[in-house]
Amino acid sequence: MASTKGNSSQFKPDTTLTHPKYRTDLDGLRGIAILTVVGYHVFKDRIQGGFIGVDIFFVLSGYLISTIIFSNLDRDTFSFKEFYSRRIRRIFPALLLVLIVCYLFGWFVLWAHEFKQLCKHIAGGAGFISNFLLWQESGYFDNASDTKPLLHLWSLGIEEQFYIVFPLLIWFAYKIRFNLPALMFILVSISFGVNIAQIHSNPIGTFYSPVPRFWELIIGSLLAYFDLYKKYMLAKVKWSILPDIKSVIGFLFISLALGKVTNESPYPGWWALLPTLGAVLFISAGPQAFLNRIVLSNKLLVWFGLISYPLYLWHFSLLSFTRIVAGIPSRHTRIALVIISIAFSWITYKLIEKPIRFGTNNKIKVTWLCLLMIVVGLTGFITYKSDGFPFRRNTPLDLLNQQQLTWYEPTQECISLIGLEPEIKAKAQVFCSFSGTKENFKVAILGDSTANALMPGLEKIYKEKNEGIINIGNATCAPFRGLNGNSEYNNKCDEVNRKAYDYVLKDPTIKTVMLGFANWDIQKVSMRKLKANANFDDQLSVFSLLVQEDISALKKSGKNVVVTFDSLEMLKDPKDCLNRFFKMNNVSCNQSASKLFDRQPLIRNLEDLFRNKDACVFHQSEGVRSGDFFKILDSDGVLLFRDDKHLSYHGSDKVAHALINSECSKYFK
Repeated sequence: MASTKGNSSQFKPDTTLTHPKYRTDLDGLRGIAILTVVGYHVFKDRIQGGFIGVDIFFVLSGYLISTIIFSNLDRDTFSFKEFYSRRIRRIFPALLLVLIVCYLFGWFVLWAHEFKQLCKHIAGGAGFISNFLLWQESGYFDNASDTKPLLHLWSLGIEEQFYIVFPLLIWFAYKIRFNLPALMFILVSISFGVNIAQIHSNPIGTFYSPVPRFWELIIGSLLAYFDLYKKYMLAKVKWSILPDIKSVIGFLFISLALGKVTNESPYPGWWALLPTLGAVLFISAGPQAFLNRIVLSNKLLVWFGLISYPLYLWHFSLLSFTRIVAGIPSRHTRIALVIISIAFSWITYKLIEKPIRFGTNNKIKVTWLCLLMIVVGLTGFITYKSDGFPFRRNTPLDLLNQQQLTWYEPTQECISLIGLEPEIKAKAQVFCSFSGTKENFKVAILGDSTANALMPGLEKIYKEKNEGIINIGNATCAPFRGLNGNSEYNNKCDEVNRKAYDYVLKDPTIKTVMLGFANWDIQKVSMRKLKANANFDDQLSVFSLLVQEDISALKKSGKNVVVTFDSLEMLKDPKDCLNRFFKMNNVSCNQSASKLFDRQPLIRNLEDLFRNKDACVFHQSEGVRSGDFFKILDSDGVLLFRDDKHLSYHGSDKVAHALINSECSKYFK
């Protein structure tokens, strides 16, 4: 396939400029993109599809960058050095400022585990690999997205990865005279195909991975190519879609995406076609189309377009830090933070971005920007490897509470002991740990993450008796064979549970088996013996049969069975109860016991179910109860929970002691 180079009889590109002519309507389109993203983060319940603004940015980036590449290739003036120099002066200044400010703020405010994660993201942001880090972090125990101040850098990572790969590929294809439009069509087809193929089986990977996302940028590149060569191409075409119609359809596509796409939509998938094609239509309509001329070229939208990059960086970080420090911000607080973000963005644009991006001494600027980015990235990495420098908060209570916010990892030794296949472990959220040796295990804990939270407290008690204990479980999975699992996080419940039962039933030294799970699992977990639309009574009936089978098997093998299922579902993030700037009222961090049971009526159903199966029922909630309240902090100010559902180490100690003093205590002697 022939390229355009050296074939002037076929193509007459419009390459009078080495850089695209400035179009106010494109800055206006940027303005729309950033306002939708900001609107999504501020009014998520009303602008649920606002994140599609990122897709508009992708198309714009692909279009503008490719216009520069193609026009310079045909003029034989393309230089990788100049191309990346411009990219560095465009991207680095505002990003460096935000990364440095985030580090400094985190140093004085965040707890060690929070600061550790922030610095991991600072290093990832400096290396433009944030999307890969966030992909790796996703899972059941991942922090809420609004507590990651640099979460939004995932899109910047994808763009920069595109800037590294695409120019090299196009340059090489151009040199060997490969047909560029054909190449881009192939790339779009592959990328979009991967997107569609994986959107349901691997939704998180499809969202964060560059491969299923590159098609959005390359569509912009295709548009740039056809825009450059449109004079020749349209000379042979006797008709064309009117620019005004294009812009109207583009407006309708973007509006439809804003109205129809939500967090629940499989995205990008097919839905991403709406904002992507909408942006393509707006750009291709040209600056003289009615909507482009009147709406997109509006001075206010253009102004927001000019500050869109720093505004994208600033607004989410400010919202996220406020969420971490002060809890979920009110509507008025969020609006105030956006106003502050706009002010910061304008200052950044005027005093930092423009002076560095334009002007003289570009070689010196690029050198210093690269060196500074390396320093920031290394600082973030070193801080991450140093566990967030815990010495920053060095009072005994601070240090103790920092420990409560962490948790241990499953051991490979335990996973090997129970014979769990690597492919199951890779697809499940497995908990597996033990103390002592397999010859002296007396107790086995089976269950989900709330059962896993009991392990540290019981482990201490059994270590004092020189006896062992093993914990085997899986996130979101109640400890009974025959359950499918919650596919959002884990669909390997049955496989892991069967391995756990196989091990426990064959071990004669294990005398007591504790089955623990959060009662909401019964409502979420689908069962293989039921249709997806089975009603609750049918689910409870089948669940009762599974319980009877497994408890009978355990009792038959000589095991005592203890069941706990009333793990707490707190309404507050425990970290919100810790002192950052001022003393908080600990009473406000307690939770009404009656309200908890009102939200979890299933507890009463399960109480009768398990007692009828000859199992001892233990209420772990009693270990953190004080009168009519459940406590997040104990009387000494130490956290009893590490998040809104799981006990801390200290909480585990409290609940373990409540267990050995309960009616089930005879099984733990």
